[in-house]
Amino acid sequence: MLRTVPLALFLLASAQLAAAQVPAAPPPAPPAPIEVAPPPPPPPPPAAPTPIAEPPPPPAPPPAAPPPAYAPPPPQQPAPAQPAPPPQQPAPAAQAAPPPPPPQQAPPPPAPPPAKKEEQKGGRLYAWGGAGATFAYGQTYGNLNIGVGYLLLRSGIAPNVEASYSFGATPDFWVLRPGVTWFLPVSFLNPYIGAYWASWYPTSGDYPNQNGVGARAGVSLKRFSLGVTYERAFHCSRNCDVVTPIIGASL
Repeated sequence: MLRTVPLALFLLASAQLAAAQVPAAPPPAPPAPIEVAPPPPPPPPPAAPTPIAEPPPPPAPPPAAPPPAYAPPPPQQPAPAQPAPPPQQPAPAAQAAPPPPPPQQAPPPPAPPPAKKEEQKGGRLYAWGGAGATFAYGQTYGNLNIGVGYLLLRSGIAPNVEASYSFGATPDFWVLRPGVTWFLPVSFLNPYIGAYWASWYPTSGDYPNQNGVGARAGVSLKRFSLGVTYERAFHCSRNCDVVTPIIGASL
């Protein structure tokens, strides 16, 4: 305890000595006087407006030039003469055409096929049969007929003979018709016309035999034919006509 007192005193004295050695702070400087700015000068008076200059007047147009004095047109000069066209040159002579080449010999035509035997003979034999109805003696009959002929191929003419039998009424009768038929050269239909001599043979003794002439016409469709015959008897007073439509087939 006694030792600490002198130490405290020593520290106190040291502090006082140090405070005495520090110079005193100078007094604060007085405040600077405030400078008052002078008032601004008054504005200058406004300038007077500048007068607007008027544009100068346009210049006067120059005086019109006097019309030119009349001058006669210059004399026309004659047109230069055109040169004469050159004389036409004669056309070159046409060159003669070259001679045509020699004709080539055509190959010989093929040999025709061998003619059929009937064509070599110039005709063919044919036969036919048919059935129909016959209108004779004022009555209607059934009719059957057969015939045979020889057709000449070049001309279409066929000599022929036909026999027919009419039945179903009184009297029954036979008719024999030798004649000729012409087949017209028309394809497909093969129309024909013909003429013949007709001999009537009734089976009853009450009716005499009679002769007459007849004609036939029709068409032939391949193996079949459709036709009609008409006959007129000689020296008769009534029932002198016979008409027979026929449907037939040929061989």
